[in-house]
Amino acid sequence: MTHSDHSLAFPADSSLHWEGHMYDGIATSYGRTPGATLHAHADALWLKGTRGDFFLPRQDIVALVRSGLYPWCFKGVQIRHRRNDLPETIAFLPLDIKTRPLLDELLKLGYPAR
Repeated sequence: MTHSDHSLAFPADSSLHWEGHMYDGIATSYGRTPGATLHAHADALWLKGTRGDFFLPRQDIVALVRSGLYPWCFKGVQIRHRRNDLPETIAFLPLDIKTRPLLDELLKLGYPAR
């Protein structure tokens, strides 16, 4: 799916989104200005930002869990997936919401969040 196709999959009025930072298994975005946005829809998650553009249909997501010690000291959400064409470790750190409420919102959409 191309970048514009992702936009069509996430109409502004039917998805949730949060600004923050991302980790792609190599490095993180950082600073006061958001380096990434996580879009959530019942059918897919889309994490896009300065470290990449990762579109994950629901069936490819294995679990959404609190991130570990690295890179953000147990803050943020790690997206565990079964896609071979994406980095093994993908994570998102929201700026305006804590990790637990974010996981709760994703759970309401039916994702395997814990």
